[in-house]
Amino acid sequence: MRKRVLLAGVGVVAAVAATVTGLQATGATGTLYEFVGWSGGSMAKVNGNTITSALTAASSIEGPRIGNSDTNSLASVKVGSLGNVGAINTSSASRKIDNGVQLVSHSKTADVSLLNGMITIGAVDTVATATVANGDITTDTKTTFADIHIAGVKVPVNIPQNFGVRIPGVAQVTLNAVYTVKAPDGSAVTTQATGLYVSLLKPQGKNPVGAAVYLNPSYSAIGLQTPKTKTALHGYAYATKVTADAGDTLHVRSDPTVPISIPLGGTGGITNVNSIASLNLGNAVNLGVISTTAQGTNDKTGADVRMTVKIAGLNLFNGLIKADALEGVAHVSKTPGGDYVVSKSTKLVSLWIGGREIPTNVSPNTQIKIANLGTVTINAQGTTPNATLVRLLDIKISTAAYGLPVGAEIQLGTAAAWITG
Repeated sequence: MRKRVLLAGVGVVAAVAATVTGLQATGATGTLYEFVGWSGGSMAKVNGNTITSALTAASSIEGPRIGNSDTNSLASVKVGSLGNVGAINTSSASRKIDNGVQLVSHSKTADVSLLNGMITIGAVDTVATATVANGDITTDTKTTFADIHIAGVKVPVNIPQNFGVRIPGVAQVTLNAVYTVKAPDGSAVTTQATGLYVSLLKPQGKNPVGAAVYLNPSYSAIGLQTPKTKTALHGYAYATKVTADAGDTLHVRSDPTVPISIPLGGTGGITNVNSIASLNLGNAVNLGVISTTAQGTNDKTGADVRMTVKIAGLNLFNGLIKADALEGVAHVSKTPGGDYVVSKSTKLVSLWIGGREIPTNVSPNTQIKIANLGTVTINAQGTTPNATLVRLLDIKISTAAYGLPVGAEIQLGTAAAWITG
């Protein structure tokens, strides 16, 4: 399992320090690899980028470390109001192979039923693999199906890539979807596989025309970097993360949503952006427009990394916690002389918790206890000489509610930045 950075009051300082210490080795010259991999059981969207059911049983890895891995599983899940999926098992892992490296993202789902039984599948197995070996970049991306039935459609035994079929007047379906992009100079490759993609041709309940379901989305990307300096940039930001563990009977998790990271060599001063129009994680979390950004430079004149997260229209636990807007910034720079400058900032616009309005200048790591729910840490943050991390809200559940067990944690608005080398 990958190392997880958790934040609870002043514990963030130790967490950031541990993360930086674990990555010190990446600040060296020579060819380095940047891995991004994720996989999930299902996801549902409306109107292109409005997520109504986030990536389920998600596994994800990100960063330069070879041997990084993550796994996840879920007994069953409801895909919005468009269907149901049984057992889900996912994984993402980077590894060293002969004369190179490889990233494999894998998702397997069972007992799929969509569109009131118009689509049923016994099992779907999807793998997205990116490989760099002997200087060559290759991909191997595929999906296999067991016992698949689509109303009114004859499905071939061996389903080719990007095989499209139509349920007349109901939905457009793509099986074994594959999308691969390679950089012209051979420095990077991205490959994504989706076992099944369904787009509605007519409304289904509250789902409008164009609403879509993705089954087994799996993504693998490898980038090669040859830093011009010994300095390496690091940073990440994401909108939400939900974890809960209750023995063998319950495991709930939503990996980071709207995630973004910074390449070791920076972005050349360009601001990279990841954004979505809205996010719904069941009864607990509903958010409006979200954006995360990464910007960095890394050359002989110095190094600079800036990570941000912005969330609008926040509504948690049916209005128990709400805000017009939240914003967090983590910023670290290093001068040619080797001096670090670390800064951070947060903005809380009209934040209400349990019927109480929170001042915009609330102190860092302020905690509020809410009856019949748990403890909320507001404006959580920490700093080391070359690193900083902010988290706008961190909620620990002490009373089972809203489908979450005791011990569940919801993280809202996280941004971290650090420099090594």
